[in-house]
Amino acid sequence: DKEALEELKLLYDPLYWASKFLYADKGGYKPRRSNASVHELITTAREPIVADYGDLWLDFEKDLLADPEYPYQERFIYCTYPRVCLRAGRRVGKSNGVLPKLLQRMYTREGYRIVLLTKGLPQIETILDEEKGLLPEMIRGSKELMASVVKLITHPTPRFLLKNGSYLEAYVS
Repeated sequence: DKEALEELKLLYDPLYWASKFLYADKGGYKPRRSNASVHELITTAREPIVADYGDLWLDFEKDLLADPEYPYQERFIYCTYPRVCLRAGRRVGKSNGVLPKLLQRMYTREGYRIVLLTKGLPQIETILDEEKGLLPEMIRGSKELMASVVKLITHPTPRFLLKNGSYLEAYVS
């Protein structure tokens, strides 16, 4: 049955879901390529470019050198671990890669809670700011997603709430 297959793909494939719902007014979501060169990403990183997914380690330097067009976003978007810690250098696409997965999980599961920890308040504002934030920009073109949003709270604890009870809370670590 084609409808059942479509529902399963929307439920279990974050990139497929994102291509249908995010940036709907701009032709759908596509993983963003970094503006920086691979050499620049590796040599200017202040911290090791490594993500820890429990037992799964990704080496961003190796991934960037192997495939500079789509560095690593797809690998952590499809990661199935319930808790993910992503630590990577500047301008490598962490927010743009993670948000589609987080939104898909929130939208397709009731009462789903996401805790987002960032290094500072500017990172939270970059993601959640009502006017210029990445998350509101992603969903703005989708009537279905916009209808599911209860509200975006910015103070005292930034929260993004959906009607199905799912929410994202952001904290500075």
